[in-house]
Amino acid sequence: MGRVAIGVDIGGTNIRAARVAADGRLDGLTKVRTDAGRAPDLVLELVRGLMTDAVAAIGIGIPGRLDRDGTTVLSAGYVDLAGQRLGETIGAAVGRPAVRVGGRVAGVASAARGRRCRGWSGAASRRSRRGWGWCPC
Repeated sequence: MGRVAIGVDIGGTNIRAARVAADGRLDGLTKVRTDAGRAPDLVLELVRGLMTDAVAAIGIGIPGRLDRDGTTVLSAGYVDLAGQRLGETIGAAVGRPAVRVGGRVAGVASAARGRRCRGWSGAASRRSRRGWGWCPC
């Protein structure tokens, strides 16, 4: 697979993670049931299980909003990560850069793959219309 990243998706039901190649191929896809009180620990366990020398960085999709500089979770809907500096914590623990992205993950991923975004990025957001999954693209 060459150089890869680890992608993590924190959802209300499951937390999923996989190694992701530059061409979008997934390897080692794994998931655990979300335990909202243990979400940061579960993310770290999944990331550690996927680490190899080929991993260059980690991307963490959170269900919520980040502060202006993208480091601190402001709100996170169904998995409360407010106040967490998850990227810094995970990155420091595994020795790789880690970035967090808020509720626009699906829209960004769709655009990167050349697909048109349909507006609401997640099933929970489509049902609730609370706005944390809105993608303006």
